[in-house]
Amino acid sequence: AGAWTLEDAKAWPLSDTRNPEEWATTYPTLDVPSTLTADQIRDSFGMPSSIPIWELPAFIRDLQQAGFSARRHQVWLQMELALPAFLVSMVLIGAGFTMRHPTVVCSNFIPESRRAHRRDGVVCDPRQFWPLFHPQFRAGLG
Repeated sequence: AGAWTLEDAKAWPLSDTRNPEEWATTYPTLDVPSTLTADQIRDSFGMPSSIPIWELPAFIRDLQQAGFSARRHQVWLQMELALPAFLVSMVLIGAGFTMRHPTVVCSNFIPESRRAHRRDGVVCDPRQFWPLFHPQFRAGLG
């Protein structure tokens, strides 16, 4: 806990209904207790990304205790904490669009009634081209 030393300072009583200017007091030097340093005050007006993420919670608490708004820093902290989950979700969404369909197994050991010929002359089982729940496929099995 430190203090700020102000020179030629003026203090106004703001807690009651009196005229603050009428009851103001001037001081040649005035010590104001504070937990903030000059660097912390400068940082509070800067970009939140300039403060290491592991120091942000304590920095936010100090700003709030001193009466400064720490909203920008709180939002930045929450965005940084959510970033891993966001990236994992993007990978999972991307993986869903890049998956390949299962390959069709082709063989000459398929009964003649179920054979279909591809353009390259390989004999394939047509059941592997249709999902089992498809009505056209079920009608052809009968």
